[in-house]
Amino acid sequence: MKLSKKWQILITFIIASVALGGYFWDSALPSLETPLIEILGINTLMYGIFYSVYSIPNIVLVLLAGIFIDYFGNHIALVLFSSVQFLGSFMMVFFFQILGYQKPKVAYYLMLIGMFFFGAGNESVNIVKRSACAEWIDRKYLSVATAIITSTSRLGSIVSFLTTGQVYKATNIIIALWYALIILSLSFIASFTFFLINYIRYKRRIKRKHVIFKEIILSIRKFPVKYWIIIMIMIFGYLPIYGFKSFSNAILIGKWNYSLMDADTLLAVIDMMAIPGTIFIGWLMDYTRMPAWIMMIGSVYAPVGYLILAFTYSPPIWGILLIGVQWSILSAVIWPTISTLVDLKYHGIAYALASSIFNLMLTIMDIIFGYVANIYWLLYTLFTIFSGTTIILSLINLLV
Repeated sequence: MKLSKKWQILITFIIASVALGGYFWDSALPSLETPLIEILGINTLMYGIFYSVYSIPNIVLVLLAGIFIDYFGNHIALVLFSSVQFLGSFMMVFFFQILGYQKPKVAYYLMLIGMFFFGAGNESVNIVKRSACAEWIDRKYLSVATAIITSTSRLGSIVSFLTTGQVYKATNIIIALWYALIILSLSFIASFTFFLINYIRYKRRIKRKHVIFKEIILSIRKFPVKYWIIIMIMIFGYLPIYGFKSFSNAILIGKWNYSLMDADTLLAVIDMMAIPGTIFIGWLMDYTRMPAWIMMIGSVYAPVGYLILAFTYSPPIWGILLIGVQWSILSAVIWPTISTLVDLKYHGIAYALASSIFNLMLTIMDIIFGYVANIYWLLYTLFTIFSGTTIILSLINLLV
């Protein structure tokens, strides 16, 4: 039984608030990269281990999170994962504050443990927010609700990127870290609000039946062909965009002679476009009920953008705008589509499996992209091939 429209709006706002904090904290760390490296006495490779500790374990951990969601329910899962997320971030701030200046190497290794907990919690929160949205929101509003939650997450990243460094410059790194942690704590509070609303709902309206563990695992075999096609579209569409945002900074500086600040601003255009763009595409999906056509039409933009960037000296903003269009469309279409293909009681494992496969491919392809990053035309050609594959996959998805 779905709730009234007002309650659905409230739930969307609460889930969006939960999602914002993790992205805010995650984006705060790159803003503080230089002072963290200097104070902890580490090099860029050791700093990069923070992200390895975050991403590599989540190839497996998100699967366990998906099973937990389906077995215990979204309300319990969200509180647990938000708690782990907050605990990991608190550990990083606490150990840096008490040991960062006196015993920096000890602080570094303890902060790695904190990053592991944050990563485990944050990626799991990303899964449960989608599952909770699909459970609470009517299908006719699901795409736009999911888009609002996704856009709020990106807004958190952008605001963090713009403000955390400024807080550091105005005060010091400890206050900047606490600033990011306080924002995350608001999301932590929002997760408990969601739990309370769910508790009242389950107690008075619906008695959720636990899904048997074996049934959750076996359900994967019953996922339709379209589910696997959507995952492939996500992989071939998302990977070049993630790679572009990670490795294009130096290319924009070298090929077009942009300053570091201008290059960062250009790359931020992709996410800035996606905030209103994803919401608009989400609304369009709910209005037209034609996600496969929207995905098909949207798949042609990014390949053209990468070709412009690879083989012309046209202002890069034109290619970046085309990439931003596809980024908005993919973000709005993929997750709501998965929710329509899989039974509600298996949403946790469905979202988790998609995230796990993507994280595995991202880990592998980041190495390959990094290897050819100095040859910009080759890197962008790879992006074009990957992104162009989504055109074929989207056509197959339309015909299946």
